[in-house]
Amino acid sequence: MGSLMRTSMRAARRGPRLAARPTGGRGGGEPGAAQVSSARPGTAAGGRATDGRAVARAWDRGALRLLSLGFVLMAPLAAVAQGQTAVPVGILPTTVQPPHAPAAAPAAGPTLVKPPTAAAPEADRSAFERDQDAPLAGYTNGAPFLRSRDSNFVLFPNGRLNVDGFFFPSRGDPQTAGTTPDGVTDQRPRDTIFVRRARAELNGTILKRIDFLISGEFATIPLGAQSASISDAFINANFTPWANIMVGQFDAPFTLENRTVDKYLDFMERSITVRAFGIPSNKELGLMVHGLAPSRILHYEVGIFNGDGINVRNTDNHFDVMGRAYLAPLALIGQSHGMHWPGEIWLGGSLWWGRRIDVTYDAPSLTTQAGVDILPNQFGGATGTLGCTGGCRLVPNGELLKWAVELNVPIGPLGFRFELVHNDHEGLGVYRATDGSAAEKLLPLGRVLAGNINRTGTSFYMQAWYWIVGSSDMLPTPGRETPQRWHGYHKGKEQFPLGVYVTARYERLALRQEEADDSGSLQDVQRAGLGNLTVDSFGAAVNVWWSRHFRFSANYLVNYLDGDMPLVQGGTRIPVPASGAVPQPTIPFYRTAEHEVLFRAAIAL
Repeated sequence: MGSLMRTSMRAARRGPRLAARPTGGRGGGEPGAAQVSSARPGTAAGGRATDGRAVARAWDRGALRLLSLGFVLMAPLAAVAQGQTAVPVGILPTTVQPPHAPAAAPAAGPTLVKPPTAAAPEADRSAFERDQDAPLAGYTNGAPFLRSRDSNFVLFPNGRLNVDGFFFPSRGDPQTAGTTPDGVTDQRPRDTIFVRRARAELNGTILKRIDFLISGEFATIPLGAQSASISDAFINANFTPWANIMVGQFDAPFTLENRTVDKYLDFMERSITVRAFGIPSNKELGLMVHGLAPSRILHYEVGIFNGDGINVRNTDNHFDVMGRAYLAPLALIGQSHGMHWPGEIWLGGSLWWGRRIDVTYDAPSLTTQAGVDILPNQFGGATGTLGCTGGCRLVPNGELLKWAVELNVPIGPLGFRFELVHNDHEGLGVYRATDGSAAEKLLPLGRVLAGNINRTGTSFYMQAWYWIVGSSDMLPTPGRETPQRWHGYHKGKEQFPLGVYVTARYERLALRQEEADDSGSLQDVQRAGLGNLTVDSFGAAVNVWWSRHFRFSANYLVNYLDGDMPLVQGGTRIPVPASGAVPQPTIPFYRTAEHEVLFRAAIAL
């Protein structure tokens, strides 16, 4: 095309000597013949030559305009034929799509292959369709989706279903004489199969900047352990990766394990260190600012929360402050070498401060992974136990301060993790039932504060794992909960790999409860919760994943409880509710190895 333009321009410069007239042009001559003139200016012939030069210049200007127009129209076609996916800047308006040229037949002979070019990590979009060409519904990047053509409205239908089996090979004999074995008053744990979770979830993004999640729990575990309710519900503004703003109910930012989605936990439930001792509520209502550096070297989360647990409005007009952060110093090395795991090697910490004032709910019981009580929140209830005849209970009442450290070290198929939680102080109130007097009958909650105690202690776990088949790349990064978003439609067939890995964990809890002052207001029976306790726990698990959507897990755990606290020694009766149904399991195994064999079949969308 360029050679044609250069030829036309040379013809224009030779115009005084040679001009090609079109058929039937003015000036006479044979149709289509070239008129040659060597007359000088001023002669008659020269006059005709001057007129011929003017016509030639006009024709050449027209030819140049036509060639230029042809170049403008042909450039997009040439770009498409050469495999470009976007129109060159300035050729066509951005709202106009380039025409699609038919595929050319392969040429005979050797084919020249263009060498691949190196691209920055996560910047190569060649594996993804343009949004204009991608389907509006389907499955990509590990999730089903629905979206508008411009991706301003994207929905990710999600959910999870966990069917669990709990078995206790060392139940022992009934704790209380005269108890009917396996009857309603038998407080030993029961072998059972039940639905642990059944959640319907909807993630989405509106206008590419507002994320949301709505999650409803439909599984109900009897006797108050769990009821159908809202699980997660939040709105997240993602205008910059450095500072997202999330408001609603979600996993609280305290410890790595608590900020790991439960469907991707290594064990079926979180550790005693995190779930029982660290943050029993798991989820909180509040507002959080969180960010992840583009290089993934820094991640932080900090916010204010009601501090009263899931689906509870602020009961005492006090907010809690929680925060967590980590540094991943090898993240840049991993990106430059196309490796995933170096960016998951990090060291971090968490902090939690709050205050409770005479709240309406009890302190959570400390339990094993299968729900066996380590430290119950109720005691007494036996006839003649003055001060706890109607039962005593532990209720949050006072200031709380906890901190935690975390270390995560995955190296290829191997990995190691360590977390430690320290409870500097946690105020609890010992409340007894009203005595029936006229004054106490007016109390709204039917309870009286007998005295205050302070809980302190430390708990940690160490865990190692090894992937036998597959790799951890098939699962989301633990400890990093970011809202699900649209990243484009992946070309080609989706892969659903098989993964198998084993993991082992040891943890130890050391806890102490003592009176908060020297007033001696507690009676002897109300001091059943004072003293020390220790728990040593060992667990092993095998997890089989078929993609990230189906999982079968088998867990084995052995727990050993010791200490001088009367409440954990099994000699203190736990009150039976008026309904007659016993909140099972309640009696801890004191100085006896307690074994748990657990199974789970799970669907995770």
